[in-house]
Amino acid sequence: PTENTAEHLSQVLIAFNGYSQEISNQVAQRVIIEKRLETIASPIITKISQNCRESIGVSCFGRSENNSTLWNRYAADGDGICVEIDVFDETLASSFHTVDYKENRIIHIDTILQSMFKDSATQDCYRSILATKKMEWIREDEVRFITKVPNVLISFIPSEAKVTKVILGKRLNKISTREIYKFSASASVPVVVTSFVQGLT
Repeated sequence: PTENTAEHLSQVLIAFNGYSQEISNQVAQRVIIEKRLETIASPIITKISQNCRESIGVSCFGRSENNSTLWNRYAADGDGICVEIDVFDETLASSFHTVDYKENRIIHIDTILQSMFKDSATQDCYRSILATKKMEWIREDEVRFITKVPNVLISFIPSEAKVTKVILGKRLNKISTREIYKFSASASVPVVVTSFVQGLT
């Protein structure tokens, strides 16, 4: 805990338990002194995780068409496609978030407590949960689209982003290849074949 943890916990007690300021301060201080913060925080973390699943939608993207890790893991080692999307800077700052790779995924208790009574802190907490991964995933070099719509179906408008290219895997079957060329021609989107090295992980 920090010097602000008791204050944040006190605000949570006021908001959700209906305690007075005086009582909530006393309870918060006692929780800190008796080292019962983990017991108090556990159901809060569970609630945040549940709210996150029910109210937030996430779609995942890579930042390079030649990322062999993504081709191997998500496109059957080349039997798939990559759709290139040009995202404008304003959208990247508001809806698309570069994944932060860390040895340990740690969210401080102060961030968790604040998220229960402060809207801006709730969004920061969600971003920390959804846009942080362990170092073992770093080769994916991922960007995540985070929205307040659960089970998101990506649909871009011209002012936010646009599809600029379709990249075919080298092992994509002929039927799928033909259909993609047909669709891309109707949408005036160029099609190319990936240059990634098959089997490289």
